[in-house]
Amino acid sequence: MLKTILSPETCAVCRNCCIFEEQSAWELPTFPAASAERLRNRPQYRFRQAEGRIRVTLPYDETHAAQPCPFLDPERGCTLPPEEKPFACSVWPLRLMRRPDGTAALALYAGCPGVPDAEDPAWSRLLDGGLRDRIFAEAERDPSLVLPCHPNYRFLKQQEDYVLHVYPQPQAVFRYFAEIAAIPHGSGHTEQIREWATVTALKLGLSVQADEAGNVIIRKAATAGYEDHPRVILQGHLDMVCAQLPDCKKDMLHEGLDLVWGGEYLSADGTTLGGDDGIAVAYAFALLESDTIPHPPLTVILTADEETGMDGATGLSPEQLDGVHLINIDSEEEGVFTVGCAGGVRSHLRFPVIMQPAAGTALTVSLSGLTGGHSGAEIHKPLLNANAAVLRLLSGIQNPIRLAAFRGGVRDNVIPTECSAQLYTEEPDLVQASLSAGLAALKEEYPGETGIRLEITGEEASGQALSAVNTQTLLYTLNRLPNGVQEMNELLNMPETSLNLGIFNLDDSAMQVDALIRSGVNAKKRALADALRQIAEQAGGSCAESGDYPAWEYRPGTALEETAVRVFAEQYDREPQIVTIHAGLECGILSDKAPQLACISIGPDILDIHTPRERLSIPSVQRTWEFLCALLAAL
Repeated sequence: MLKTILSPETCAVCRNCCIFEEQSAWELPTFPAASAERLRNRPQYRFRQAEGRIRVTLPYDETHAAQPCPFLDPERGCTLPPEEKPFACSVWPLRLMRRPDGTAALALYAGCPGVPDAEDPAWSRLLDGGLRDRIFAEAERDPSLVLPCHPNYRFLKQQEDYVLHVYPQPQAVFRYFAEIAAIPHGSGHTEQIREWATVTALKLGLSVQADEAGNVIIRKAATAGYEDHPRVILQGHLDMVCAQLPDCKKDMLHEGLDLVWGGEYLSADGTTLGGDDGIAVAYAFALLESDTIPHPPLTVILTADEETGMDGATGLSPEQLDGVHLINIDSEEEGVFTVGCAGGVRSHLRFPVIMQPAAGTALTVSLSGLTGGHSGAEIHKPLLNANAAVLRLLSGIQNPIRLAAFRGGVRDNVIPTECSAQLYTEEPDLVQASLSAGLAALKEEYPGETGIRLEITGEEASGQALSAVNTQTLLYTLNRLPNGVQEMNELLNMPETSLNLGIFNLDDSAMQVDALIRSGVNAKKRALADALRQIAEQAGGSCAESGDYPAWEYRPGTALEETAVRVFAEQYDREPQIVTIHAGLECGILSDKAPQLACISIGPDILDIHTPRERLSIPSVQRTWEFLCALLAAL
């Protein structure tokens, strides 16, 4: 196909396109499923099938030496018959590569010795002659032709206007994920995504209902041969945590996300991605759409407002939990099967205050740039809580101050990254010196918080503030509140009980604190909640609770777990990790409602969830999809 440009003599001598360094093995094309038979008697090559193609793993050893394509003969060249030769090989050194906006365009390998420069007009003549149309048409049929962008390739400038809108494999999963991302669906605002899920299920001809708690329940009959298999429930949640960079102007309440398609990762521009738990919804609809993936009878349960209290799971009728196996898709580490989790409860503390007229030097103290993270999965890490940090800075001031404002945190299940306070003082220089000294101590204690910033501004002003005495009393009370890990489970080497001071807000009438308590032991969760209530009441305040959910206790040896372990080992050639976690999962609530359920939680790799750094591993999504399909076929 490229004989008008390539030199056959050069290609015959070179053959570098058929030999792969370990770091370039990702370029090895996929092969038709028929080629699998040629590898059956060659155990040095591992392969797996997906979407009618096979992917081959080259046998790199401790020498890390370059490896040839399994179908390359040193003397004869490619040994595959024409009908099995990958299309990608026939158009080398051209590749379709994904650009940052998710579209694919033609790129040229810069290291091929037998081709002209990417600027050469010969490329336009060749592509305009029909090659471009053939490449794009083939990529629409076989998306594995689209590779992640790589610095060894250069996009052909003449082809910048020719792009292909194609999603990575599995295409259906990423197509649905893109649809979900375009719909605002932050916690507490899931009306649009719930309507989308309902309408989409109806278009697929499926039974669907939305209950009063905001959940969407979809049912699909078994594929042929699986009618008598136990029903499987696939479960995830509809809402996402909305967080964004300070300079990001997006209105996440009304606007969808701006997806950024990298080579390895999918992220969102300036905001959280919602991989937690948009990927569960995308997996579910890709399965519901397919007529070829074998599965038992399916119930898909998509719950509302998981991130802010698991309200959907709490309000779900036990009658909807009509399965024997429940696969929760709300974990963020591939190859780690979660089989138990902590329970939790939210405590809402209110400390009444009396504001009085104030005048003089008003200082605004703003702490920002902290790492933050998930208050369950990352509470044990050396992460600084912005609310606790500002509280510590203010408490270290020896001079009289009058507190006027104190605000920090966005969610009680997120370790806060920013907090600010306003105070009046007659000794601004001494107060600023104390704050600076306190910041230096925090930096020394938390060396990993490299982005920490403290901004102090002052002006002459008047307003409302607590008295100096009431300020000290309030700071003393707040300092009594626990934060972080309270007890470790030494056997499992994980937190047993913890508390996150997620939100601080001082208004004209009260200081309000929202905290999230987690524990793997329900009695210890209750004891910590009672301790918070006691602190509030002793200070003349009050405490309300919400979102109380039980721990999910591990039941070893279920048929679901044993099947999942076997299927995983067959696909990955290694055993999965079986863990319990400190973060909360809806499985605790659902298994408490339906004791017959055996539950497991899985998911692809998602990094830095609940932060604007969140990113979803594209290759991991594909592998986890293949595992999920294989698991359903085995149940």
